[in-house]
Amino acid sequence: MFIKGTLAAVLFLPVVVGASDDARALLADTLIPPEHAYRGTVEVSVGAAARSKIVEVAVSPEGGVRREIVDRLGLPLVTIVSDGETEWIYDRARGVIWKGEPADADLKLLDPDEEMELLLENYAMRSAGADIVADRRCSVIEILTRTKPSRLLRRLCVHEESGLVLERRTFDAQGEESGSVRFLSLEMPASLPERRFKFRPPAGVPVRSHQLRPDYMKLAEAAEATALTPRIPRWVPNGFIFESVNLLAYRGATVLHYRYSDGIDALSVFQAPSGTHLKFPGQRPRQVALGAGNGAVALWSGGKTLSWSSEDRFVVVGRLSVESLRRIADSIPNRVEAKVDAAGGFVEIDGFAEEVLP
Repeated sequence: MFIKGTLAAVLFLPVVVGASDDARALLADTLIPPEHAYRGTVEVSVGAAARSKIVEVAVSPEGGVRREIVDRLGLPLVTIVSDGETEWIYDRARGVIWKGEPADADLKLLDPDEEMELLLENYAMRSAGADIVADRRCSVIEILTRTKPSRLLRRLCVHEESGLVLERRTFDAQGEESGSVRFLSLEMPASLPERRFKFRPPAGVPVRSHQLRPDYMKLAEAAEATALTPRIPRWVPNGFIFESVNLLAYRGATVLHYRYSDGIDALSVFQAPSGTHLKFPGQRPRQVALGAGNGAVALWSGGKTLSWSSEDRFVVVGRLSVESLRRIADSIPNRVEAKVDAAGGFVEIDGFAEEVLP
């Protein structure tokens, strides 16, 4: 599914500012899962207070993934292990293990070429020299807004040989760094042992089932798989397109998660049965008036959340203004209107109709 013509698309053609074809190709490589094994230590910093976590990672091209959040002594706090078929999450602080299916990086409705085209349609890109990360030379690519003056959004350090992003820095609307992910060390062996991606639950630790695998379903498939009537927004900001929907099992309830993307930023809308308590990050929530009543807006390091109830429970999560969040909420149809939309097979997004059903 793709935007097929908006005023913004006509006025802001996908011209890449100061970027060579090599830089464009390098950025495209970052959208494809690596074809080689690697392991390393990653520092993840979130928020203005620069709170950081150290994560030990190991990835196999056969689908094996191991991530361990460690404490200051290097001891694991949370271990996430997948062999491509089963995913285990061991939270030592809570004394519980979750078992389920892993996410499949290849199961996406947008292929890498479409993701790249979407990114270039909404953002400018430029080469910004080179840097050294984890003792490896990287090319630096900066992603900027198309506003005048432009504003830096992302700074990526890409290892040319592998296409791995060894450092990603994110900046807020004031130009301040709001988060970063950086490899402190990196090894790229020919292979990693299979046992690295196997997990045996320790005796006495309860094992619970989770169903958090993103299935990247189409809207019609989601409608058939749940008792909820899918109610997707009739308006989202220019540049965002409907990507997919998946089902989440949460505290005995089924939650619909609608995903939108503009090539860099993600926009999520969650719909759950009335009375479901959806817990999201955020501080100092404040009340806002909506067409369907009142909602609550909260700030967090990744943007804002807006939650409210209107026949069902909804939460919108994104890096948007409060006014845009309010407009998204007010555009969500009631159950009767949603059934009419589904029967027609179209959803209205900012002035044009995009087909979302087969």
